[in-house]
Amino acid sequence: MWIWIATWITRMKGVLVWAAATALACAAVAALAYRTGHTSGAAGVTAEWMAERAETARATSKALERRIEAETKLQETIDADRKTYRARLAAVAADRDRLADSLRHRPERRLMTLCVRPCPA
Repeated sequence: MWIWIATWITRMKGVLVWAAATALACAAVAALAYRTGHTSGAAGVTAEWMAERAETARATSKALERRIEAETKLQETIDADRKTYRARLAAVAADRDRLADSLRHRPERRLMTLCVRPCPA
């Protein structure tokens, strides 16, 4: 019986060695697969993140261009309104000056005198 146990232990050692070698190989393959997957996953996430940043930058640039265009149009409108205001102000000032000048140079008028007796006509 001891021979049978010794034979069985020897075989079990061989099986255990093979099992340990297989487990070690599986662990190495799993570690390599994990590392490769992690690296490629990180690269994929980085690529997606960079694409998102580029899209955000494009959208920001377009919004900035629209803002600049709107600001330019508003500034042109303000400048036109100021020009119109100054022209109307100049016209009102010229009209005021013309009227003041006409009051300075009006013709003499006769003053009516009160008469106790009827005034000759």
